[in-house]
Amino acid sequence: PHPPRAGPGPAAAAMSHRQAGYVPDLVPSAITYEDIATFPRPGCSAPDSICFSLDDSVITYLASSDGSLTRQLYAVDIETGGVRELCKPPTGTGQEDNFSLEEKLRRERARQLHTGITSYAWAEGADGAGKILVPIGNELFVQEGLDGSLQRLFDPSVLIEGAPPGA
Repeated sequence: PHPPRAGPGPAAAAMSHRQAGYVPDLVPSAITYEDIATFPRPGCSAPDSICFSLDDSVITYLASSDGSLTRQLYAVDIETGGVRELCKPPTGTGQEDNFSLEEKLRRERARQLHTGITSYAWAEGADGAGKILVPIGNELFVQEGLDGSLQRLFDPSVLIEGAPPGA
């Protein structure tokens, strides 16, 4: 066993007294407490989920148009360098207040803060142009190629438990 420790000796007391003189003065800053507590952190919003299209003509990625946590799907034309928005969540979808309890819990377990379009996948289409599968909340959407519109493919709220789809 170790002998009982005595309180701090005079050397420790003198050190803490000397260190008190090194406390920096407060300097006005442009960074506020709100800036520190904001998500995404300032300067940390970057494109994510970067993929080539099936025909290698564009690069697609997820990003926020306004620096918020809500993301849309964008495409960069490889030949021209032009950037365009491919799709964004339909009105009333992709926001935290529209998610079911199960979806909110899944997002919490996955530590997923972003809303809107949070993932997507390319799938081969019949014409070779490809389809983009986009899960948003509890729903699944599909877009035909780069110029199609986002269409709801699957909505679990209309399914009756135990019944096959369309029954």
